[in-house]
Amino acid sequence: MVTKLVIGIRAWRPTSLDSVIASISSTDALNFVGKVIGGGGSIMFVGTKRSARDTVAEQAARCGMPFVNHRWLGGMMTNYATVRASVRRLKTLQTMELDGTMAKLNKKEALMMTRERET
Repeated sequence: MVTKLVIGIRAWRPTSLDSVIASISSTDALNFVGKVIGGGGSIMFVGTKRSARDTVAEQAARCGMPFVNHRWLGGMMTNYATVRASVRRLKTLQTMELDGTMAKLNKKEALMMTRERET
């Protein structure tokens, strides 16, 4: 189960954030984040404004969590299953290239998979 939590949104539009479960106070948010990380979960840091990009990257890297600090692709959180499948496919293609599986394919198939990996 994926839990989504939004803290500090300036422009609240319920129609675009229908996947958000709750918007809570900062104290409750800290308790929630502590429970998630304590249970082995992960928190995605998102900050795409120019003033927040460096801070988001630094803090996420400091605690080893994923982050997005540049252009936010529409539907990245609401289409989580699709994004996860794409990442899984990318990892599969990288593994195929490293272990030599791609070299066993014919030239056209290998070229198509290489192009798929690069895009």
